Amino acid sequence: MPEEKDKQSSSDDGEKDDSLLSALLYPGEALAKWYLSIGSLGLFLSILNVIGMIDDVYRVSWSGLLTMEALGDALLMKDSSPNFAISDAVFMILCGGLVFLGFRWVNSKEGGASSFLRGLFINDTWSSLTNPVLGGWSKTGGAWCLLLGVLFYLYWGVRYTRWIDPGVYVVTIALLASGIALKGVSQVTPQES
Repeated sequence: MPEEKDKQSSSDDGEKDDSLLSALLYPGEALAKWYLSIGSLGLFLSILNVIGMIDDVYRVSWSGLLTMEALGDALLMKDSSPNFAISDAVFMILCGGLVFLGFRWVNSKEGGASSFLRGLFINDTWSSLTNPVLGGWSKTGGAWCLLLGVLFYLYWGVRYTRWIDPGVYVVTIALLASGIALKGVSQVTPQES
């Protein structure tokens, strides 16, 4: 009897593992959007790193950065490090994989990639930037936080060639998180009492 119980619980664990793996490999809308965002940012940063424009002094070693320097230094001097390293290739493959998994969901929807890309720019969030009537003040505030977060990161990176500055990430993430939260608040309908 105990053996049957062990077999049953291990098969249950196997089913849970399969469903988790399935959820990661075939993401729903929210996870697919995260995959696309993180993967696209990673590809953008890795290209900047390879062409030497991620920072004015340093080059990033992705293996060192992502393992908190367990596999080497995270930042290398530009003049004494190669333009392209194995960690660049591995990081690009990982980020490309995230983009691929995200686009798998995008392509499964009606309209595919063109509809998805159009929806990034033409939607009710950006319309509420100037018209709080469309979604309320929280949606307008959320839209402004999202826009300011993206613009701040792009401006700082282009102006100072500091795409990997932790202080810039703190400000950007705070603005983006506030924007997502405010946008979420605007979509919640009040409970009837």
